Amino acid sequence: MLGQSKRNVPNRPELIEKYGWDVKYGSHALRLAYQGLEIASTGSLSLPLPDRERSRVLAVKRGEVQRDEVSAEISGLEHAVRALLDEGRSPLPRAADLDRISAWAIDAQRRHWGWSA
Repeated sequence: MLGQSKRNVPNRPELIEKYGWDVKYGSHALRLAYQGLEIASTGSLSLPLPDRERSRVLAVKRGEVQRDEVSAEISGLEHAVRALLDEGRSPLPRAADLDRISAWAIDAQRRHWGWSA
């Protein structure tokens, strides 16, 4: 979230200068953590993001939340997801159905590009 690329150059120097960290990256990371918890706990994903979580993510993006606070929140959400998965309390299957995923991905590509089987 400090905005360093692989070349050790800030990705968004204007955000680093203004807020001291990449608030856009932080907001995306927090959104993904919220969505990961929802998927792990319910097996589904609400779109758009529920209002409470959306408000929090936007506050991060506006620079209203400190980086350490965002990092701690993401860490807490990660621990909650791991607990659900490790303790078998998630409705998700233990392993992905790779054949089903591949069939869906191929079908989506064919539909998008107008290819037939």
